[in-house]
Amino acid sequence: MDLATQTVARAYKKASISLVTAALAVSLATGSAAGPIGDENTRNTATDSAQTAASSVSITKPKPERFSDELWELWKLYAQTDIEFPHLRNISFAHWALESGWGKKGGLAREAKNFAGMKFNKDKKFREAFSHLCTPMRYTDHNGKTDDYCKLKTHGDFIKAYWLRLDVVSAYSGWRAMAKTGDPDKFMNYVSSKWAPDYDSPQNPAHARKVRECLKWMEDNGYLLPTTNGHQTRQFSSPQP
Repeated sequence: MDLATQTVARAYKKASISLVTAALAVSLATGSAAGPIGDENTRNTATDSAQTAASSVSITKPKPERFSDELWELWKLYAQTDIEFPHLRNISFAHWALESGWGKKGGLAREAKNFAGMKFNKDKKFREAFSHLCTPMRYTDHNGKTDDYCKLKTHGDFIKAYWLRLDVVSAYSGWRAMAKTGDPDKFMNYVSSKWAPDYDSPQNPAHARKVRECLKWMEDNGYLLPTTNGHQTRQFSSPQP
C-alpha cells in the first residue's frame, strides 16, 4: 500500500470512529440507550426517546374515525415504544381503548393524558414512584363519583405510568407471572379482575371480554400494533382492500 493510500485509509478510520462516538453521544443524550418501558431496571427513566422518534417518522396509515385525536397520537407512539413485554402491546392498547371510550369518553384522556382511568393513590409508595410522572386531578366519573385521578403531561408518561402502576400497586403483584406465560388473554384476565372488580370476576369476566372486543376491532380493521420491539423507524401503510 503506497503512502497516499495509507493516508486515506487512516483518515477514513478516524472519521468512522468519530461518527460512532457522535452517535453514542446522541443516544445517551436522548435516552434511546435505555431499556424497554416496564423493565425493572429502567422503568423510572424520565427520558422519552420514543416521543421524539414518533414526531420524526412518517406513519401513512390514516386515523380511524373511531379514534379520538389523542388516542391516535398514543397509538402512533406506542407502535414505536419499546416495552418489556411487547407481546402485550395490543391487549394493553385495547384496554386503554375500552377505558377511554376510544379516547372520547369524559375528559381524562383529553385533559390529563389518562387513557385508563388510573386513580391517584395517596399511598406513600405510590406518590414516591409517580412523583416524576403525574399529579392528582379531581375528576367526576360517569357514575357521578368524584376522586383524584392521575394527570400526565405526555402520552409517553402515560405509557410508563400504566406499566409502573402494575408494579407499584400491590393488588397486581402477580401480573409479571401472567405476562411471562406469553398469553395476552391470561394477562388481561388477571388485570381485569383487579382493575374492574365491581363487574369482573371468574364467573362474570365482562371487563376482559370487552377488552377483547376492542382488540378484535383493531385486528379486523388493520390497526394491530407490532408485537416485537425495535420499530422506531417502522412505517405503517393502509391495509389492502
